[in-house]
Amino acid sequence: MDNKYLDKVVDKLVGETLYFEERDHMFIQYPFSHYRGLSPNLPIPEISFREHCRGIYGLNERETTYVFDEYRRNYKQ
Repeated sequence: MDNKYLDKVVDKLVGETLYFEERDHMFIQYPFSHYRGLSPNLPIPEISFREHCRGIYGLNERETTYVFDEYRRNYKQ
């Protein structure tokens, strides 16, 4: 796959990542996690991320690593 497609996957994942405040605390909702809100200070749940990329987008390990690295650089808005 070319990087154009992978970059679109990154953009979609970043766009689907939600930040919200509840009881004076910030939370993050990842599109690849079943948890409603996690602390933005915790690491990205990498196993869920990789499973999501393989299952939804059909990415192989190299492509998933590229998308994960780009997502980590871009997800904080």
